[in-house]
Amino acid sequence: MLVLHNRSFLPGSPQQRMMVWLGILLLCLIIVACAVLYLILYKACPTCSLGEIAVSAWESLLKEKGMVFTLVATPVLLVFFLILAHGSRNRERLILTETGIEFRSALPGPLNFLHRDWSLQWLEVRRAWIEPMFKFAGGQFTSLFFETGNKRRRILLYPWVDTRHYHPRTLRKEKAYINALQKQQGPEYEALTTESAVVRYIAEHVRGVEIEPEPTGSTGFALEKNPWTLGVVVLFFLLVAFTMIDGFVLIGETYVTRPIYEVFAFGGLMAAIVSTRLLRARSVPSLESTVLSILLGVGISCALYPGALRLNQWTDNSGLHVHTYQSQGRGRFTPLDESLPELHFDDYPEYWRQFGVGEHQGFELRRGGLGFYQLNMAPIYDAIVEH
Repeated sequence: MLVLHNRSFLPGSPQQRMMVWLGILLLCLIIVACAVLYLILYKACPTCSLGEIAVSAWESLLKEKGMVFTLVATPVLLVFFLILAHGSRNRERLILTETGIEFRSALPGPLNFLHRDWSLQWLEVRRAWIEPMFKFAGGQFTSLFFETGNKRRRILLYPWVDTRHYHPRTLRKEKAYINALQKQQGPEYEALTTESAVVRYIAEHVRGVEIEPEPTGSTGFALEKNPWTLGVVVLFFLLVAFTMIDGFVLIGETYVTRPIYEVFAFGGLMAAIVSTRLLRARSVPSLESTVLSILLGVGISCALYPGALRLNQWTDNSGLHVHTYQSQGRGRFTPLDESLPELHFDDYPEYWRQFGVGEHQGFELRRGGLGFYQLNMAPIYDAIVEH
């Protein structure tokens, strides 16, 4: 049995040293940003105490929901990557035996929702070959592919090393080694494809599995022949068409307040995760599953922008109502009814300059079942064209 480790997380490896330096740089940038923010706020109020400055900064941040989301999401992502790195060092393994191969992912059980752990018996392998992970990938992404009757597995050759024989290089030498692999030729690349720990173990201990150095036929996954991948592709283009047609042509209404972009992004992320899990469960290769799921997630995130407007319109029982607003100049209008939101128009300033401060103007608004206001822009666009 041979247990291989991912070199990126081994103590003293160039990758780990680089991550340490990046962490130090990030910490320095955070400290500098906090210092600059403090100086800006202190200059605005020299007599304020540190507590008052902190409260003022927090109140200003609360007005920018996107910034609050970023400040909350950033440490959460950092903690997740720290857990991933710790799990990679302690759990991620590639185990080779004379009967089969087993991959243990970095994520512990409760977090391993993508089911990345897998195993394969050598008797199942019908074909094994070496080639880059995707068409334009460099040599460091050269992979060993295993194909069975109903699934395909892939192993990157570069990351996996035997700790008994692994000697970390300096950052400079590691960069030169990566550059040599990038060319997909020369002694470094030849050694990677013939003398890597995975290839050498299979050649010496596994019978019945012959590794082809180059693919003998087409190894591309036919998206159109799999109903699940075909469905994802069709759904992606439908979402794009809906976003373009309904978002820019048909619907004449827009958001009054800032759209909830965080919800749109979260919806796309969850769709991508679910899609990845479904496609991987149906034997779609990892690369194709990931790319298709990302496209689907982006498509759903974009489609949610006009989709929320349309759903808010469909769930509205009272329809559009004209509300009176008072001009504050420069395209800013405040409602006479304090329960309504303010209106800000940044486009076409030459049109909005005709409304003097204090002048009244009517706007058509609706509040649908989703609870937010949206503005009918059709009469406004007609007035702008006429102007």
